[in-house]
Amino acid sequence: MQNLDKQIDTQFPPEYPVVFLHAHPDDESFLSAGLIQYLSKKGRDVIIVYCAAALVAHESKTQIRQKEASEALKILNVKNILYLNYCEPQYNSENPTPLSKADPKNAALAVINCLQNEGVEKCIIVSYDKNGGYGNADHKIVHQVGRELFQNHFIYFNRLFEVTINFDKIQRWLDENKSMPVNYLPELKYWSKEFGSSDKEISLGYELDNSSLENKFRALKSHQSQLKIDLFPLSLKNSDFSYLFGVEYLIEIEPKFFSAVERKFLITDFPKALSVHNQEIIQGYLPNSTINNQKRIRKVGETYTYTESKGVGLDKVSRDCVIDKTLFERLWDNTKGRRIEKVRYKVKYQDLMIDVDVFHGDKKGLIIAELEVRDLTDNNLPSWIKKEVTFEREFNNFHLASTEDSQNILPNCCKFFDTSKY
Repeated sequence: MQNLDKQIDTQFPPEYPVVFLHAHPDDESFLSAGLIQYLSKKGRDVIIVYCAAALVAHESKTQIRQKEASEALKILNVKNILYLNYCEPQYNSENPTPLSKADPKNAALAVINCLQNEGVEKCIIVSYDKNGGYGNADHKIVHQVGRELFQNHFIYFNRLFEVTINFDKIQRWLDENKSMPVNYLPELKYWSKEFGSSDKEISLGYELDNSSLENKFRALKSHQSQLKIDLFPLSLKNSDFSYLFGVEYLIEIEPKFFSAVERKFLITDFPKALSVHNQEIIQGYLPNSTINNQKRIRKVGETYTYTESKGVGLDKVSRDCVIDKTLFERLWDNTKGRRIEKVRYKVKYQDLMIDVDVFHGDKKGLIIAELEVRDLTDNNLPSWIKKEVTFEREFNNFHLASTEDSQNILPNCCKFFDTSKY
């Protein structure tokens, strides 16, 4: 576990807003009040999204809970508060959409919609660990929403951290204090047996100074309808409160890239009758792309995607997500001079599915076959595949998309033919 205090600007780059996903008012104070107030006081754009507080029980109680949230966040120097339209499970009769029964994919889209309405386009997201902290059903949905956002909508989210509680530390404290009065201990009947995360699972620990710890206590105290001064955690003496709440824990989630083997071949012709279907493709590369670290947008029919890839050829890994037409068109303006137009044919040959790309525009005359197969022999290939160019830089799509290279590639290829019939 690393100390976050000395590397906050590295882990949370200042140019990105930080969005904290919390299930209910009071969770923000339990789990991340110290980090929230540090970032806010540094002038960072901090946004709290409450996922299950749009309708707490009835209108008056909703107003109480939201007012308490505002008071707590005022102590933590946060002004930006958003609410998703979900409720806690016990209020299902008042609202047909309890968070615990929500589809994480739909909830993730609701988060994106809220943020876009606030003008937030790219941010860092902080959600919950796999156990939802202590096991609350709403918290587990928040965990799934965070993962959904980071894995399938990563164009909007630079990084994902999951707040957690330290299982080993809490367990030691519970063992040492099992003889204490009931009001001094958490109500473990609400906790799952596998709560939080172990020391080994935790990536980062943020240590609160005395002032931050005092503000954390004050923020917790603001939630008067939920927390009583004579019950845990407000009943704790200073030393125990500092021990349990003086460090906030985060798990840094690494992005998931998938192997994307691409073997490329030049061809002289291919029997079009064998093609399964064809797709018109336009794609462009964003300005910060390199041949080994590509950021690409693509339109196939009416489907729009954003893809990040690292490496080339047999060592390539990538991840992609669907984007909407509006975002595609806005990003497309940034790809000028780094674009490709082609028609892709799917050709079945024995047990292989071969993508045959017939290029158009200033690459007209170039036809490349692509296979996602690592091991091949000449006996596996159709006769119309002539030359492998997997490791030749000039046939990489990113390189082909560069305007300055567009006229240099064609004379160096093998025999070409009239592609207008395709």
